[in-house]
Amino acid sequence: MISRIDARGMGLNRPTSGARGTPCQRSHSARMATVVSMSLFCIRIIFFKKGGPCKIQIHLLNEIVETLKFTIRECSMTDRSIDRFVQAERDLEQAMSSQNEGRHEWACFAAHQSAEKAIKALHLFKKQEAWGHVVARLLSELPVAVSEDLLDKAKVLDGFYIPTRYANGHPEGAPFEHYGKIHSRDAISYAGEILEFVRSQMA
Repeated sequence: MISRIDARGMGLNRPTSGARGTPCQRSHSARMATVVSMSLFCIRIIFFKKGGPCKIQIHLLNEIVETLKFTIRECSMTDRSIDRFVQAERDLEQAMSSQNEGRHEWACFAAHQSAEKAIKALHLFKKQEAWGHVVARLLSELPVAVSEDLLDKAKVLDGFYIPTRYANGHPEGAPFEHYGKIHSRDAISYAGEILEFVRSQMA
């Protein structure tokens, strides 16, 4: 069974209730304030100068705007990677529980969700955004090397995203009629490997 992650064991401590954000978050805020102050100062010089702005000043203004956009985007990406990974572990536990109860379709779906959330946690840990539910694509877009074997296992999990829940994902019969022990066993195993990969990258 996959053991629950300890944020401190990964070298990423949660901020205490009395702290005003993590050092990373505080540095983002300080940088944001500095950029805004400098930008406003430059804008005042450009537009209050007699004769209006020249081409060089307009170019400078455009650079200021782009810098502001980048800084705002970075500051908005609060690092919740630990929270996401912990939930991914809990989803994998749910997959195991569903398997034990004979609800193999839910075990497969929970395994998919576990892998998806874990990979998105790693994206966030690497300071980038990730969208969508295709586990294989989310893996391939990571800024780290991913083995072909793990990508193939992610593709298997992707096959459990819709058909495990909706009857129209099959020619006939309810979703639960199409999944058994082998499906849930493989889904849990593959999701577990992805979680271990993410854990090693976030350590």
